[in-house]
Amino acid sequence: MSHSTHSLSAVAAETALAKSAVRHLGVFALCLAALSILFLTFFPIEDNDVWWLLAAGREMVRTGRPLMTDVFTCTINGQPWMNKYMPFEILIYLLYAAGGVNALIALRSLLVLGALLIISFHIIIWRRRKGAAAPDAFLASFILLVTGFLMIPRMFVRPELFSFICFALLFLLWEHVRGRPLTGGFMAALFLLQAFWTNMHSAFVLGYFVSGAFLLERGVERRYFSLKEWFAIPLQVLSSLINPYGLRMPGGVLDVMRTPFYHRHLWEWQPLFSRIVPEPLRWIVLCWCLVTVAGFLVNRRRIRIAHLLLVLFFFIMTLKARRHGVYFALSAGVSNLWNYGYILGVLKNRVPAFARTAAVCALLIFLLIFNRAIPSGTLYHILRVSRPFGFGINNSRYPWDCATFMKSEKMSGNLFNGYDCGGYLIWRLSPDLRPCIDSRAEPFPPALVERHYRIITGDEPPDAFLKEFNITIAMIDLEDRDLLSHFYKMADWNLSFMGHKSAVFTKIKPHKGDKE
Repeated sequence: MSHSTHSLSAVAAETALAKSAVRHLGVFALCLAALSILFLTFFPIEDNDVWWLLAAGREMVRTGRPLMTDVFTCTINGQPWMNKYMPFEILIYLLYAAGGVNALIALRSLLVLGALLIISFHIIIWRRRKGAAAPDAFLASFILLVTGFLMIPRMFVRPELFSFICFALLFLLWEHVRGRPLTGGFMAALFLLQAFWTNMHSAFVLGYFVSGAFLLERGVERRYFSLKEWFAIPLQVLSSLINPYGLRMPGGVLDVMRTPFYHRHLWEWQPLFSRIVPEPLRWIVLCWCLVTVAGFLVNRRRIRIAHLLLVLFFFIMTLKARRHGVYFALSAGVSNLWNYGYILGVLKNRVPAFARTAAVCALLIFLLIFNRAIPSGTLYHILRVSRPFGFGINNSRYPWDCATFMKSEKMSGNLFNGYDCGGYLIWRLSPDLRPCIDSRAEPFPPALVERHYRIITGDEPPDAFLKEFNITIAMIDLEDRDLLSHFYKMADWNLSFMGHKSAVFTKIKPHKGDKE
């Protein structure tokens, strides 16, 4: 009897030890996944928008007033500008002033990792409910890693970083009240979250679709729809009006989304299967969608209608414009945590122990290899993406030498420039030089943007444009060969500087008595 008791105690001790080892390995896997996500955010500043955002923040800090008219360019100077990102602009400028560009990289890392931590927090909510899906740490680490990986194309220092946070929080808010009545506290939290989101980034309109999907799910599960609950969406719309522009804000967002130029020419607005999107990325997105749909099919008895609707909606949006891929990744992350958490829980007792051990070892090895592949550049080479690992500024993306030359020569006046580099020139040269265009979507009339594009591509001569806006300096990208050749042939323009990326031309001032 005593021998039997001793044997049982030994088995129990061994079982407890095994469970403890599994828990520690699970924590280790989660730490490796978090480290991978952080590594993905460690790359030099190379975005175009961050510079005009910084310049706008600098201007508001300097003047102490909100910036609602254009003060940067020569083409629309003094005209109204729906500056939707003022809080973000001030925030990143203050961070930059305190810690330089690495402080901006730290903000990017914090917000990306924060969004994924919020997604992982769903597990805690589900575990508190009887019979809910509760994925283990190994599954969670893999799903969060894939979610972070699919966010790579949008990991820039932009206001969109706050949309990641708000999107994940809205999911969490609705999951928290699943199967419960919508209380006044929930409505207040929904109102405040939507108001905050509206003032940080234009993707706040996605909040209406998320709430609509969860409200539809609540109605289907209870087999009746409560009009009182559906008041949540008008409440969100009302909270979206708490911004400096009121009702014009949602309208401005829709206007940008409908502008044909962006869909035809900007990389982030291109369809997922357009030629300019890297092939590995598009096939990874497609495979992850198939994996997600398979989870819904296998888990059909516990299918979440809200999850299914949102995954399909954002996948279709990603097919139309790859910039929406982040929201597909986040919604698919929640769905896969739910579906595969339950599926693997059911299969756990049917799979041999050695197979589970082999799967855990394979995952840990994969995470270790993945962590090594990012700093070494192997991952980006496989993806056919040029992105160095590290900090600081990726100067190869900017005409830094041309900007330095114009600044050292104390040039002033109106400047002709390309679309992408306008924000950088504003940051470096304002207010002495006024570029003709930059990557802000809102203030420029679509006709002006189209006209500028025709000049850059050589379909329209620049002479009338230069005369209309009294432009005396031009910085031409070396890749724009037709336009570059045109400036070489213009008798009243002179090549002043040749940089690694662009050439600077200056208009020759006529002598007294000469006709212009």
